[in-house]
Amino acid sequence: SSTSKSAPKPSAAQKKKQGPMGIVGKRKAIKPVQALSLAEEKDPDGSIRVPGYRGVWINPKGKHFIKLRGKRYSGNDSADEDDDDSDGGGDGDVVYFDSVEEAAREYDTQLRKDGGKNKEFNYKANGDRILLLA
Repeated sequence: SSTSKSAPKPSAAQKKKQGPMGIVGKRKAIKPVQALSLAEEKDPDGSIRVPGYRGVWINPKGKHFIKLRGKRYSGNDSADEDDDDSDGGGDGDVVYFDSVEEAAREYDTQLRKDGGKNKEFNYKANGDRILLLA
C-alpha cells in the first residue's frame, strides 16, 4: 500500500488571510490613471483643455488660448504676477489664437524660453508633432 501524503488544506481563515492562490504579495486597489482619463479638464468659466495638446484650452466662444503654470497667457510675461485674473477665470489681456496648432506652438515657445529640463512639448525641435496617447 502506498501512502501518499498531501499538504494539509488551509482553513477558510488562512485562505482569507493569504488571498487567492497564485498571487504573491498583498492585493492593491487599482487606481485610475489620470492621463488616460476620458473626463474633460474644465475651468469654472466653462473653458475646456483641448485633448491631445499640452497647455492648450478653448473657451465657450471657441477661442483658443494657452495656460502656463496654471494661468492664462497674456503675452506680457505676467504669468507670475498676482492680479485679479490669477485664478485663470478672467479674459483680461489673454492672447487668443486662430488654431489649436498655433496655440500649441506658442505654448512650446514659452516653455523653451523658461528653460529647464523635463518639459513636455507639443512639437519636437524639428517641428514634428508629439502625439499624446489616450
